[in-house]
This record gives sequence, structure tokens and C-alpha cells, in this order.
Amino acid sequence: MHYGDPTQDPHLNTINELDSEEARRQLNAVLDNATVAIFLMNERQQCTYMNAAAERLTGYSLHETQGRALHDVVHHTHPDGRHYPLEDCPIDRAFPERNRMQGEETFVHKDGRFYPVAFTASPIRDDNGHPIGTIIEVRGIAEEKARDTALRESEERFRNMADHAPVMMWVTESDGYCSYLNRAWHQFTGQTAEEAKGFGWLDATHPDDKGEAERIFASANARREAFRIEYRLRRADGVYRWAIDAAAPRFGPGGEFLGYIGSVIDIDERKEAEERQKLLVQELHHRVKNNLATVQSMVNFTLRTSETMDDFRKSVAHRLSALARSHSVLTSSSGRLTALRKILFSELEPYDHDRRVELDGPDLNVPDDVAMALAMATHELTTNASKYGALSVDTGVVCLSWSVEADGFDGRILSLQWRERGGPPVTIPTKRGFGSMLLERILGPQLRGAVQIEYPPEGVHVEIRGLIQAPVAHPYANFAQEVVP
Repeated sequence: MHYGDPTQDPHLNTINELDSEEARRQLNAVLDNATVAIFLMNERQQCTYMNAAAERLTGYSLHETQGRALHDVVHHTHPDGRHYPLEDCPIDRAFPERNRMQGEETFVHKDGRFYPVAFTASPIRDDNGHPIGTIIEVRGIAEEKARDTALRESEERFRNMADHAPVMMWVTESDGYCSYLNRAWHQFTGQTAEEAKGFGWLDATHPDDKGEAERIFASANARREAFRIEYRLRRADGVYRWAIDAAAPRFGPGGEFLGYIGSVIDIDERKEAEERQKLLVQELHHRVKNNLATVQSMVNFTLRTSETMDDFRKSVAHRLSALARSHSVLTSSSGRLTALRKILFSELEPYDHDRRVELDGPDLNVPDDVAMALAMATHELTTNASKYGALSVDTGVVCLSWSVEADGFDGRILSLQWRERGGPPVTIPTKRGFGSMLLERILGPQLRGAVQIEYPPEGVHVEIRGLIQAPVAHPYANFAQEVVP
């Protein structure tokens, strides 16, 4: 059987019409349930279709926009009130330029308010590739913009707060990459933002501490745990300072690990202070023992040289009083300057019979912190001399001489020489005693100077050099003051 041209079959045409109607119905259902606004424009850029989302977005119905250029309906004015010409519209250019256009623009709602949108405008072509219209997809982004603005403002507030914080602060991402360091870090270390970001901050740590600091950070990052480490951090002038680096993990709303936020605090002064306190406690115990040894030495010496018990009693009482005065010199001058000669002689007076102590130097007053350091040093040297050196025999002599010179910054440097003679032959000690450690680790740093100890056979020689007055412009200006009458 021959059916002829199938396109002329009335039954088939009816079926095609039904299929076409069903396709249109399904297409309309899809478009009207889409969350993105969709507009169809003809070759004159007049709106021929709007889905439900487009009506909700613009406030206009399809009836109100049909036969009108969409630009003239929702895109005719800039937010500052200026007219927006059609020829400047990037959405409209998709048709004549036959290219897809994408971007962000600001639409005008039917009620007159402005709102931001993201758009994609694509030309519709016929079978010959000629543009016959435009399909425009538009998505309102007001909430995204608000979130972005809120996030940006929050970040700006954090940065402003962090940059004015008195401590160094930093932020890392989940992979350990350091994405932010505040102004205090850059000022302290001298690192630029590019040098410090990522893992560049490790370059500012001391070479001996870098590996351990990296290990602790990486281990904590892997476990998502808080951590606290101490390491030496290089200051911009090249000096390493002890610092505490402590951080807590950051988590997102869903519990996802975001990285760390941490702070770094310079604790060098405290850690110097702790070491000094430890040494001072040791010195206290040591000094008590030395005092007892000094008293024993004085008693034995006085017993050997006294002709009567009455002479012995008077001499011991006198020397014990002199020893007590050496301890009261500093407490009695707290907050005031103390004469250097008085400091030195208060320690040596108990041994100054028959002119065994020689003091040679200008009249000089020093601050309390300098006085304390020198008193401790003199006591240690005196004690050692009474046990093993020139003051342990009747013929020994101790000579102290000092001078003051300029340091090149209009400051003053003290040079003090301790020399012993007439005592037992001196040999170099086989181990470093507490006295040597005290002189080098307390006196040297306290005076911003150095202590040198020599052991020639004829008697111990100690040279002490340190800053006792600093001008305002000097790097140690706050350390000490000196008055030379």
C-alpha cells in the first residue's frame, strides 16, 4: 500500500501537532520552574518571553514588557541617576556582535530600586547562522554581594585590629600556607609580605631552631591541634630574640579545618630575667656559703695575729662589722647613685690591715644596677682571694685601679683592674667555677661589656669593662647614668 507524502497525511499532522504542543508544555514547565531568570528577545531586542523567575526578579509581567526593548525596561539608568544609553549596554551587544556576553550589571526594579545581577546573553541564530534574537539568563546576586561585602568588611576589621595589635599575628590555610602576617611581624623581622608568606616566615627563625619549629608546626597542623613553641626570632637589625609562638585551629561552619590563627610575643627580656633570677638564687646560696667561709677565714686569721683574747674579740667584731657594711651599702643607696670607691672598699675593708688593699681611681658615682653588679663581682673576687689568693696569706696585696673613658657616643665606659700579688703561686684552674660564670654571665651583660680573667703565676688579674653612662642617642641610653663630681 502506498501512503503518498507522509507530510500530507492528516493523521500524522495531528500527531505532530500533539507532539509539538506537548513539547511546548514541557518546555514551559521547565522554564517556569527554573530559578534563573530567562528572557527571549527578537531581532529588534524586544522582549517576547519571560519565565516566572524573570517576573519575580524584575517585578514586571510578560505583558508589561512585550514589544519593548528589555534595556528600556530594567536597564535604563545607572545607580547614580545617569541615563544608561542602549548603545553602551553589553547585554544588547550580544546580538549585533554575534558573541556570547557575560558579566555583572545593575538592573532597575519596577519599584525603582537598584539590584546587582550576573548575566549571560547569547545570540539565537537561524539555520543559516544569522542572528534572529537573543536569549538572556540573569541571576540576582544581591545576597552574594552582601555576603562578600560583609566578609570583606570583616577581613578589613580583622586586619585593622591585627595591624594595631601590640603583638605579632599570623593566619594560615589548611595546608599550612601562611596567608597573612600583621604589621608588627614585618616591623619586627624586616620581612616583606612576599618574603614571609607561605613558609617564608621560617627564614626569620634562628638556624638552630628552624627545624624544630617547622616540625612542631607541621605535626600540629596534621592533627588540627593548638600548639605553643619557643624559638629565637631574628629582629630587623639582625639580633635574635626569644619569642613564644602560640596558635589555635580555625574551623568552618561545617567543622572543616581552615588553618590557624596565631600570635608571636617577644619574651627575650623575661627569659633574660628568668636566667638572671636563677643565677641570683644560686648566688644567694653561694654567697651565704662564702660569707661563712669569709667569717671563718677572718676568725682564723685574727686568731693567728692577736696577742690576747681581748685583741682577738675586738678585731673579729670590727671585721664582722665591716663585712656587714658591705651588704648594707646597696640597700642603703637604693634609688640613688653610689660611690664606686665605697662599693669596692666595703668588700675589702675586713682584709685591709697593714695596707693590704690599694685603691687607685677617680671619684665616681654609679647607678644601683651597676653598683649591684660590681659589688657582687668584688665580693666574689675577694672571697676567692681570701680562700686561695693574695688575701689567704699575711703578705698578699690586692690592688684595684679604675678609669673612665668616652665610648664614641658621648657615653662613659668604666675600665676596672683587679690585680693580686704576694700570694701563693697561681695556676690555671682545671674547671670553670661559679665565680667565673658569675662574672661573665651577669657582670658582662649587666654592664654591656666584657670580663677577662687571667692567671699569671704572680697573682690573678681581672679586667672589667662596661658602659656606665649612655647618652640619649646611644642604643643603650636607658641602661645607666653616671655622675662624676
